[in-house]
This record gives sequence, C-alpha cells and structure tokens, in this order.
Amino acid sequence: MGIFWIILVSLFKPAHDFHVSISQAEWEDGLLKCTIRVFSDDLEMSLQKDYGTDYRLETAINDDRLGQFVLKCFGFRQDDQILKGEFVGMEIENDLSFLYLQFPLEKAPASLEVYNLLFFESFEDQSNIVNVKCGSVLRSAFLSPQKNTQILEF
Repeated sequence: MGIFWIILVSLFKPAHDFHVSISQAEWEDGLLKCTIRVFSDDLEMSLQKDYGTDYRLETAINDDRLGQFVLKCFGFRQDDQILKGEFVGMEIENDLSFLYLQFPLEKAPASLEVYNLLFFESFEDQSNIVNVKCGSVLRSAFLSPQKNTQILEF
C-alpha cells in the first residue's frame, strides 16, 4: 500500500521546482552565436498560451512561430538599435530544449545590452542567466521579471 501513495504523490509533483534558463553567446567571425537552454515543458506551455493547446514541441521544430516567439523574447541592443536575430534551430534532449540563434555583428562589441523575457509572464521566480563571451572576456547577466535587461561591458 505504501508504494501506491509514493506513485500517486509523484504523479502530482511539478516536473521541476525552479524556473531558470541559461544562455551562452559567443562573438566569432562577425556573428554572435547563441544557445539557450530551457526546460521543455516550460517552453511548450508558453507556446501553447500563444498558439493553442494543441501546439507541441515535437512539431515546433519545423514551425516558424517557434523562432518568432524566441526572437520576440530574447536579443541584444547595441547603440540603442536592436540586433536583428535569426533562429537557427532547436534540439530536444530529455527534459531540456536547446534553442539556437545568431545575430550578425561585424566587430566585437565594447558593450551590449542583453534582454531575455522568456517565461517571465508565467513564473514569478523565473531567472534567466545570459553568458556572453567576446574574445577572452566573459560577462554574465542575471535577469528576472524585475530586471529583464542588463548592459554588459567588454
């Protein structure tokens, strides 16, 4: 009888107890290449809010709306200009999704403003960490619903 209760309780436990995304960006050869790691269930839930409950990550890979959604939430500004990004693709590995973006940027920046609004509308405790590397310099932004942009100096 004890095993029954353990199984029942585990069915109603949230998939994960914290909400965080981790992004890596590196400037190289005129491109700022980015990888965003998110929990797949959080991403699917946010996409379903915008595109309907039948929207699934497995089919989102070939759907332009996924890229539009991500680029609406994540990006960079330089000299008060939003950098035009391109969604390159996505991979799903277990309970994580890896989102790939790139931003043309001719020369290494002296500073960049980063923003990442992913999941702020869904979770009060959401944190988005963005690590940006330019040459040998690595800078990090710690973003939250209360502070969703940060300027990084290189």
